[in-house]
Parts: sequence; C-alpha cells; structure tokens
Amino acid sequence: MALFKAKKQVQKNDRFTQLMFGKKAAPQKEKTDWKNLANNIDYGQLMDNVEILMNAYGKIKPGLSKINPLVSKLIKKG
Repeated sequence: MALFKAKKQVQKNDRFTQLMFGKKAAPQKEKTDWKNLANNIDYGQLMDNVEILMNAYGKIKPGLSKINPLVSKLIKKG
C-alpha cells in the first residue's frame, strides 16, 4: 500500500508535469447579475426569434409525422 501513497505524492510534486502542463488553475466562480441581465433583453428580437422557430417547426412538422412510425418500428425491433 505504501507504493500507491508514494505515487500520489510524486504526481503532486512532479516537476516534469508542471513544466509540460503548468499548474492547475484555481476554479473561478462567475457571479451573474440577474437583474442587469433581465434589463438587457431585447424583447422584440426575442419574439422575432420565437416566430422564426415556430415557422420552421410548422414546415418540419409534416415530415416528422411521417418519420415517427418508422422510428417507433425501429425501437420495437431493437
């Protein structure tokens, strides 16, 4: 068991590893200012994007209804 403990210590202080990969960066926490974020939303652009998505879904929907039985058959066989 002493072998495994020594290996962990070597990995922490290994100069070659530090040279090749550098030291591990400390994780940085980002604070999100939700009030400021909510004030910067362009609702007109948001509604335009929702409209584009709904139009695209309306165009794709007939194709999806044709593909659905094929997918369900594949799932039943698998």
